[in-house]
Amino acid sequence: RGFYGTTRPHMSLEADLAKLLGTESAIAYSAGVATASSVLPALVTPTDRVIVDSEVHLGIRTGLRLCKAHTRWVPHGDLHALEEVLKKGPEPSESAKASKDVRPQRTFLIVEALCQRTGRIAELKEIVELKEKYGAFLVLDESISLGTLGASGRGLFDAAGVDISRVV
Repeated sequence: RGFYGTTRPHMSLEADLAKLLGTESAIAYSAGVATASSVLPALVTPTDRVIVDSEVHLGIRTGLRLCKAHTRWVPHGDLHALEEVLKKGPEPSESAKASKDVRPQRTFLIVEALCQRTGRIAELKEIVELKEKYGAFLVLDESISLGTLGASGRGLFDAAGVDISRVV
């Protein structure tokens, strides 16, 4: 897509994906690496805090390096460790300390629905509860789980019985 630009087939695919997922819109990338390394820097600023599972794939790691936010790594699948980091509250990154940007720090949880490196399925219900309890945003990478999880292949949110509107 970066090479050819946006075409009618792209727009048609994205409209179909949005309909399948029950969302307002969707965007399609050619590969998970391109998605994560493009989306994360667009969403996350250097003044934000990111909490991420230690086993995420290379594309997410690349996206995190590009956004330069304060990143806290938690052990793979460890919900207790995730909550402990959330409890501590905001911790500004060095770039945030040096920045004149006075926006309030946001917290993002970055999770793979189905971990590429281990095959482990994220405990989405519990993660969404923590996200809501601590006012964080959740970025759920469904690049492997879409088409494989859920009764209709809609991904982990469908398989876990979590309303997709709670994932954002």
